[in-house]
Amino acid sequence: MLYWSLVHRDGDYYRAVHVWIFAENTQELLLQRCADGKDSWPGLWDISSAGHISAGDSSLVTASHMGSTLVHVACLVIWKKFLGALVKEIAKE
Repeated sequence: MLYWSLVHRDGDYYRAVHVWIFAENTQELLLQRCADGKDSWPGLWDISSAGHISAGDSSLVTASHMGSTLVHVACLVIWKKFLGALVKEIAKE
């Protein structure tokens, strides 16, 4: 990660993959808040997911590496909705 922080700091150009997750049935766009310690745009809202394309890799290889990140994000969204529904159900009792 040190390499990418230098690239961001110096303003160097690089290739990246951006993934936007849009739920057609609810018309919702999934965003994420950047970590406060991130080297670029800390604490601000960002696209669903993104990844740097390493030398020799294709955009498809990079996108496949992002899969685990997207699974974690999806699980958190589902968990949050479940907990919200559970709290509402408990409040009814």
